[in-house]
Amino acid sequence: MYHLGNTDLLDDNPIAIYGSRDIPISVHNSVLSLVNPLMESPVTLAGGWQSKLEKALLKARRPGSPSNIIYVLAKGIHSFRVSKSLRGDLDRGKVLIISPWMSDNRIDEKKVTKRDDFILNQMGRFLFLHIREGGNLEELFFRCLELGKEVFLLDDLTNETWANPEVVSISGKDLTPLIS
Repeated sequence: MYHLGNTDLLDDNPIAIYGSRDIPISVHNSVLSLVNPLMESPVTLAGGWQSKLEKALLKARRPGSPSNIIYVLAKGIHSFRVSKSLRGDLDRGKVLIISPWMSDNRIDEKKVTKRDDFILNQMGRFLFLHIREGGNLEELFFRCLELGKEVFLLDDLTNETWANPEVVSISGKDLTPLIS
């Protein structure tokens, strides 16, 4: 594994955060009401930050926020450009960028799978913001449950199919299960 930044963040009980590529507009406000306060909390959030939703959430994060970020790439670390908004936090030890590849700059399905497998093996907590039936996140969601991971799901009607006693429903009104 190649990395840039603070590897100690892997020991902070990170929360892997996932959102489908295509989310209904009705879910967007629920996501923001959950993630914006989460980004302002002392937690470590991890992911590929690849879907439009995930990218928007990361971009909306205020530099210097209490949250830490683990960015797991599905391409080579040398082809990744650290954004201005993350650069200062990287220098302050609040960001970790990881990749299994040094210089490969093409993202493909095999790399995404390898990246997601790394996240699945390294993280114990997973927050799903929106899952599309039959999509890759649905499969990842069930793998997390099979492996006994702590799974959180945005409390929204569009996620009702996946709500069950093994999953903690979460909203922006009470972040305690994620922060504690």
